[in-house]
Amino acid sequence: MKKLLSLLAAAALMAAVPMNSFADGTDPAYQIGDVNHDGLLDALDASMILRANADALGASEDGVPVFSDEVMAEFELYDVDGNGCIDGVDASFVLAYNAGTIDKMPR
Repeated sequence: MKKLLSLLAAAALMAAVPMNSFADGTDPAYQIGDVNHDGLLDALDASMILRANADALGASEDGVPVFSDEVMAEFELYDVDGNGCIDGVDASFVLAYNAGTIDKMPR
């Protein structure tokens, strides 16, 4: 009986641990585009990328975007295509990956 309870407890713990959802097997904490670190590339990530862009443009000086410290700390996750900008194209890649239109991120 104790072994059965131990096995059930272990199974419950394993079920509670989020599994890596990326097809390429990379660690979700470092997957390009997963800006909220939930292990998924989804509309929430795309929304956060667009929000970072809008906030930066709103704080711009002379047309140069000013990103928050939080975004700058993880700039490479937000800059999905690696062109040095955070913009709608980055969000589009996240959505395309989520929809299955593309099978890997650009970098």
